[in-house]
Amino acid sequence: MLDHYDRVKQAPGVAHSNLYALDLAAYQAQLGQDDQVWMSPHSLLVKRHEPAFDRIEFLTKDIADLQSLLIRHRRRAEIMEWIGSSHQKTELIQLWRPCMAYHRCLMRMSLRVAGAPVTAPPPTLASPSDLPVLREFFDIAFDPWAERVPGVHELEDLVATHNILVSRSDNGALRGFMIRTRTGRTLHLRYLFVDPNFRGQRVGEDLFAQFRADAKTGDRLILWVFPDNPVAISLYQKHGFASDGTVNYIFKSN
Repeated sequence: MLDHYDRVKQAPGVAHSNLYALDLAAYQAQLGQDDQVWMSPHSLLVKRHEPAFDRIEFLTKDIADLQSLLIRHRRRAEIMEWIGSSHQKTELIQLWRPCMAYHRCLMRMSLRVAGAPVTAPPPTLASPSDLPVLREFFDIAFDPWAERVPGVHELEDLVATHNILVSRSDNGALRGFMIRTRTGRTLHLRYLFVDPNFRGQRVGEDLFAQFRADAKTGDRLILWVFPDNPVAISLYQKHGFASDGTVNYIFKSN
């Protein structure tokens, strides 16, 4: 799988999901017994089994070849992500009409840190006792098709590795949370959420300031946001983030 991945990835004009950017050796080690991998001369297709659907991840240098793999191995509800540029939307919808329907898209925003690091108050780390409330937030407020909602074990690992920061009210209620992870010199904001009962109280601003404070000079900061979320986009722009022209189109099996 690793050799085939390298051959396809190095081809000119390769199309891809986020499989393109992963540490494939670590990724391959995480594949479960229900996950499936198919390889053709021009494509690598992986189906990750999740409770409600299979998530499709891929590399390809031949779209027709990838479509053939998808049609041949369809089994149940599936979701596929396609990372590219914003002008591709109409073309992709037409392309995948035989087997996939457009669902939503996410826009990537990024920032290269220059100058002195930003300072913020000491963070409040999530504890295992916060897990039930965090799971409830994800169940109620997130789109499982588009936002890669973490499972129970992943949330436990993120708490254990101090990657979840929280904001608490005076009586200890969870007002909001942030999840960020680091890969090398890239700091990735995965989730930022504020309980609707506490919005307008600078909870999101304070959590995001902590994300900025975690960055070191020279780091690249990235996040994904729905283009129809102007409040979040305005917050990120205020901190210097800008769209870098990359979008993630999410398709569901039809």
